[in-house]
Amino acid sequence: MSGKLTKAAGCGVGDGRAGPLARGMAMVIALCGAFVIAPAVAPTRAMAQADFRAAIDVPALLKQLDSPVDTVRANAFYSLIWAPSRTGIQADVQTRALLAATPKFARRIRHDLIFLLMRENRRVYAPGAAAMPRLYANYHVDLTKSVGSMNDPAAVQALVGALRTGVADAGILAIGPSAVPQLNIAALAADPAQRAAATRLLARLAAAPAR
Repeated sequence: MSGKLTKAAGCGVGDGRAGPLARGMAMVIALCGAFVIAPAVAPTRAMAQADFRAAIDVPALLKQLDSPVDTVRANAFYSLIWAPSRTGIQADVQTRALLAATPKFARRIRHDLIFLLMRENRRVYAPGAAAMPRLYANYHVDLTKSVGSMNDPAAVQALVGALRTGVADAGILAIGPSAVPQLNIAALAADPAQRAAATRLLARLAAAPAR
């Protein structure tokens, strides 16, 4: 089975190339500027999220995170973190649930998502890079929330690199003082938005009670 980003009526899509998903997984479609998961087979209400997560082919999806094709990486990311839910995509909540439900792969998942965010940061913020399609930007934001939710000191560089998404602050603050060296570097960046965000977080960390 394969999944792809498709064009919904009245909605723009950046890249329509197909990205293969693990067999039996969900299809990611574009709906009015946001990724929405459409299950290939509607899950029954009795299907527990933990059971669903245990059934996904984690190694296959992690391998797809290294694809040179943007949509393959995005589809793999959403298929990895998604589970049957009425609340839509909550990348932070769903990432924590994934790690809890797949302890055998938790360390590798954290590692690969961190490196994925670093890769997407380079893609988004490369000098002279064109503006990203809306869907890609939404994916970058969700990926930042996902990595920020892991409270992993190894994620500091990736999260600081994503400061301009506006959603990296919580993850950096949760990591705490060990983020200061990377924030000091970001506070000297050429980009004014990066400098401002880093300076703001340094002030918040300095004012936070000692742990």
